[in-house]
Amino acid sequence: MSFLSNRSIRVNVNNVLSKKYSVDLGVAQGSILAPLIFVLFINDMSDHIPSGCMINSAYDTCIAVAGDNVSAVEDSVSRIVEAMDGWCKKNRLIMNKDNTVRIHFHSANGQIVTTNQMEYTKFLGIYIDTKLSWSKQID
Repeated sequence: MSFLSNRSIRVNVNNVLSKKYSVDLGVAQGSILAPLIFVLFINDMSDHIPSGCMINSAYDTCIAVAGDNVSAVEDSVSRIVEAMDGWCKKNRLIMNKDNTVRIHFHSANGQIVTTNQMEYTKFLGIYIDTKLSWSKQID
């Protein structure tokens, strides 16, 4: 019997147990092999990213992009997001668009004009703001 096959789940809500559902994808959460299998699964993700620095954690991926001007960076980000979405579809994953954000880092007096710019974001439980200060984390 394979570690990844012949698995089923049931849901218990208010002491009412659902019928069994077959699990065809993924690994058993909390299992000892799950982190290793996940790392092996996403191992080729960086091969599909056109540019940028990719940082992976258990549940998040962060892409850092630098450039000479905002337009060049936004073009790179668009290509990367498109490539990531393609990789996800190919691997039967769904990219969570609600948690996909961008943030421009610049000096305190720098002026960058963008659309939908975030003032801060949360990555791996830590708030990062555009000035690289800790004020949001401390609040």
